[in-house]
Amino acid sequence: MSVVTCKNTAIINRFQAGDADAYPELLNANKGFLHLYAQRYYSLCVRRNDIDIEDLLQLGSIALYRAAQKYDPNRGAKFISYAGFYIRTEYSRAFRLHRLSNVLCLLTSRSIVMVI
Repeated sequence: MSVVTCKNTAIINRFQAGDADAYPELLNANKGFLHLYAQRYYSLCVRRNDIDIEDLLQLGSIALYRAAQKYDPNRGAKFISYAGFYIRTEYSRAFRLHRLSNVLCLLTSRSIVMVI
């Protein structure tokens, strides 16, 4: 086990035990990972003006929180792999909802134009 994996596991054990200071520490330990994912997905959505990078970072930190709540180190998976799944899921959900809201706004504006 690498030093980072051991450090994450120790922080997650404290977080799951109810330590309030553990989550900010976990967030700081995985900040580079969150930025990497946010940059990767931001490069996909720049062409369509979908979601800002700050929003992606916020969604990533929410996903990291959920992953830390449900992570079980005894199952043999690294926390980073486990958190990556939650981050990708959160980003996919956000893109779906954002596109749906754009379509609904478009349909609403068309119906207003038709009525006038």
